[in-house]
Amino acid sequence: MNEIEKTVLALEEHMLAADAAYDPEFFRVTCADDFLTVSTAGVASKEQVVEMYAQGGPAGRRNEINDPRILIVNEESAVLTYRLVSTAGDTTVTIFSTSVYRREADGWRMVFLQQTPSMPST
Repeated sequence: MNEIEKTVLALEEHMLAADAAYDPEFFRVTCADDFLTVSTAGVASKEQVVEMYAQGGPAGRRNEINDPRILIVNEESAVLTYRLVSTAGDTTVTIFSTSVYRREADGWRMVFLQQTPSMPST
């Protein structure tokens, strides 16, 4: 794994820890000003995400990255996609997640996050 891949994966692991802890500081610092996220809840900006995490949530959630794949677009941007397993209490969900990171003058920033819940098996 090269340095860009290590950096992007480490940032994503920090993001998932901040998500589980409902810690808005990661999102305030690490998301780019033009950050957008897309999920079943709709489209949200950086400000909306920071506000959501600042409101808090239930404790005890765990997030796990599975099967990560990283596409280095160039020396300034990378795409990370993986299967996220998120557990809260007795409930476990699988989500397909994609994050886009951009290198800025002061470090790497998350610019986009898209999450799609896995369809139940039939």
